[in-house]
Formats: sequence, C-alpha cells, structure tokens
Amino acid sequence: MKFQHSLRLSVFLGILAALSTVSAQVAPAAPEPPPPPKASPESIVDAVANVATREEAAADIQQRINVIADETVDLESQYKTVLRELETVNAYNDQMMRVVSSQEEEIAILKTDLENLQDTQRQIIPLLLKMIDALGEFVAEDTPFLYDERSDRVEELKLLMDRGDITIAEKFRNVMDAYLEENSYSRNIEAYTGQIEQNGVSSTVEFLRIGRVALFVSSLDESTISLWDTGSEQWAVVEDPALQLSIKRAFKIARKEIPVDLLLLPVKN
Repeated sequence: MKFQHSLRLSVFLGILAALSTVSAQVAPAAPEPPPPPKASPESIVDAVANVATREEAAADIQQRINVIADETVDLESQYKTVLRELETVNAYNDQMMRVVSSQEEEIAILKTDLENLQDTQRQIIPLLLKMIDALGEFVAEDTPFLYDERSDRVEELKLLMDRGDITIAEKFRNVMDAYLEENSYSRNIEAYTGQIEQNGVSSTVEFLRIGRVALFVSSLDESTISLWDTGSEQWAVVEDPALQLSIKRAFKIARKEIPVDLLLLPVKN
C-alpha cells in the first residue's frame, strides 16, 4: 500500500517537472527596460524656462480673471442700482399719469366753466351798466349830502367800464363797493364842511348827516341852522331854540366832542 502511494507521488512529480521544462522552452524571455536618457544642461534650462513661462501666463490669466470678476461685481451693483432707479421711475411715472389724468379732467371742467363764464360775462356787462346808471339816478335824487364825492364815484365807474385793461371781476367788485358805500351812509352820523348855494349865493357851511333820516346845515358861527326838506327839496330854517340846541349837540356828537346821547331832532319828508 505504501509502495503504491509513493509510486503515484513520484509519477505526479515527474509530470510537473516535464511541464515546467516545456513552459520554459515555449515562453519568450521578457525584454529588459531601456536605460533612462541622460538629461543635458540645455534641456534643463529649457524646462525651467517653459515652467516660468507657464507660470507667467497663469498669473496673467489669473489677473484677467480678477479684473473680470471685479468688473462683474461692479456691473452687478450698477444693475441693482438701475433696477432700484427703474422701480422709482416707474412709481413716479404711475403717479404722474394719475396726476395728468386728474389735470385733464380739471382742464375739461375749466373749459366748460370758461364757456359758461363767457356767457355770464355777456350778461354781466349790461347788468353792471344798468346798476351804474341806477346809482347815478339815485345820487341825483337823494338827499344832497356829499354830492360831489358820490357823483364823482359814479363817473369813475362809468370810465372804468370802458377800460380794456380791467377785468370783469374787478369792474364787478368796484360796482359792489360803490353800492356798499352808499348802504353804509344809513348806519352812521357824520359832520363835515362843504359848500351850499342859496338864492344864487354860495357859502361855506357845516353839514350834519343823521344816517339817511335827516340832513342839517349850520353856518360857521352857528347863528343859522337849516333842515333839508325832501318834499320841497329846499333848506328850511329851524327857528325853535330847543331844536337848535339839540341839533348843536348832535353836531358835537358827530365830531366826537361829547358822548353819544339820545336827542330830539326834527325830520321833514
């Protein structure tokens, strides 16, 4: 048994040896690597120069990249600024559009008002002329106090109406002021010096106006006091001493020489 086993092992080993011999004869031998080339001094200098050139090129490229990056940041900042300005301008334009729209509506209203105003002016001018004529007639027929002043005011209004450099509104205001001035005479008393003509003789006297109720004249020496009689449109001499005394006190009140007091005065209509 042991002999057979040994024999088998010897045969197996012989086969392996034969196979090894065959493989060694068939496989070619591996070539040896070539020896490295020897570097010359010129090639080393060239290599260093190439490396330096590449580094300079890389530095230049990097510098350009940095410049472009900075420009990009600036452009981005400018872009954001322009966007903000654009938003502001758009908001302003929207607001202005609304304002313009409102102004257009106002213009349309003003045009309508102007057309109506022109019609109104055509009606106001004749009305003002009638008012001035009526005022002139009233002054002429009224109690003759401040006659020259009031007549001159009417004449000035007539001249004012003929002027082209005065607006309709200004003319209207002046006519209204004249009417207001006439109306104010009925609410106060006044003493003033003036001229009257009696029997063809002009003399200086002192007038006393009690609203529009009564008008008196007194000689400067107070020796003669007369009352305007609206019925006869003449001056009537006041003979009663008591009435003369009351009238003299009224003169003093009008001149503000004494306090206001209750007086008994004659009135003729």
